[in-house]
Amino acid sequence: MENSFLYALKAFAAFAVVYIHYGWPAPVGTPIKALAEFAVPIFFMISGYYVFDKDNAGVKKSIKKTFLLFLAANIVYFVFNLFTSLIGAGEGVTANVSRLTDLKKWWELLAFNKPMFPYTIHLWYLSALLYCYIFIFLINKTRLRKFIYILIPVLPFVSLIAGNFMTDLGITNQAVLREDWIVEGMPFFLLGDLIHKYQVAILEKAKKMPAILVLIMIFGAALKLLEIYVFSIPFELCVGIYILVIPLFILALLYPEKFSGSVMANIGKKYSSYIYLWHMMLLAIISGVAKKIGILEHIIFGYSRPILALPLSFVVAYIYYGSKKNFRLLFLQKKQK
Repeated sequence: MENSFLYALKAFAAFAVVYIHYGWPAPVGTPIKALAEFAVPIFFMISGYYVFDKDNAGVKKSIKKTFLLFLAANIVYFVFNLFTSLIGAGEGVTANVSRLTDLKKWWELLAFNKPMFPYTIHLWYLSALLYCYIFIFLINKTRLRKFIYILIPVLPFVSLIAGNFMTDLGITNQAVLREDWIVEGMPFFLLGDLIHKYQVAILEKAKKMPAILVLIMIFGAALKLLEIYVFSIPFELCVGIYILVIPLFILALLYPEKFSGSVMANIGKKYSSYIYLWHMMLLAIISGVAKKIGILEHIIFGYSRPILALPLSFVVAYIYYGSKKNFRLLFLQKKQK
């Protein structure tokens, strides 16, 4: 049975990612951005939830699909960067091409999921998800599958330990530890998998206290803001984000038909992936036009940009989805002839 609540969550999460990258300026936009960070954990949890029922053949298909999507997206953004460079809006053709031979860029991409090209910061998620699938594929071949959940509370502290070690070595650039599959991907991926494993027992208890789950979510959101504003705790060590997304995810499983037939469920099912993939290209164009007409730094534009970006990101996804669907139909018709 399809879960319309999870589809709607994917839609909200996709728009939240757009907001993270192009939201209102500080200080107004900062708390909203902090709460919008629920998005990527939810994406990882959904992927982890559905991987539970897959055998290694199914996981292998997910690996192939994710890799091809990651490769295609990087190629498209590489071409886009070349185009912007040719019209004088990018960092230059030579600079973009030189990235392909930069060993440091390749190391940061492969080891820490860091993007190689401008406007691809969001694609770390795809490479991180790819590594999560590969990890599950390999672990399924062993007898360690039932022990992997211990990694959920352990992995977030990897960055803290590694950060202290880097400080001792005099390495000041610790940004590589952010948006890494081990630190920010795998814990939530395994959470989704774990929830699926004990889904029957969890839902049996959850159906007795849905209001309490909502209160826990609110507490998690408040704690997330407190951790960031008061204690300056980095995202990967924020307890609040876990307290926010776990009950939210359980509610989605408890009420799978809650958003049945809704616009958000339809967006989540058909367009959320493309909103996520192509929104940075759209934002680059919006910023380029704003810079050209001299309003990029204007406060009115700062508060207008998410109002522009959110619906336009859907329009781009809608056009892409429709074009892809029509192209596929045309290909099948020609093949049948």
